[in-house]
Amino acid sequence: MSRTIKRMSAVVYIIGCAIAAFLVIVYFFGSEERDFNTMLNYNDRDRAYVALVIGFVPMLLASAAFYNLNFGKETEKPKHRLRFLLIMIPVIVCGIPTAIIVGALAVGYFNMFVSKIREFVI
Repeated sequence: MSRTIKRMSAVVYIIGCAIAAFLVIVYFFGSEERDFNTMLNYNDRDRAYVALVIGFVPMLLASAAFYNLNFGKETEKPKHRLRFLLIMIPVIVCGIPTAIIVGALAVGYFNMFVSKIREFVI
């Protein structure tokens, strides 16, 4: 593989990691103040949470490309697994809010389904 493609994947991965780290910092230490003059009154934490959810798939693709292009041919098992986990940390960080939202939606749909069945039976 050419060095240019490897470097481009590394740059995209590093930029994605920096953005994910910034959003995590904003989520944990962001302000709670809301502007109630706007139609959708989000605070900084809400915006960071949504941005982490939106960035899950691009971060997954960037991490997979970075790992496959730079370390895909190596076969040392212990170093291989540790390196894979270290590269996938930003994906896990972006995936946790995504899993929470998907889980909440699934529980909501299940609750709606059960309530419709109760209405039909009763």
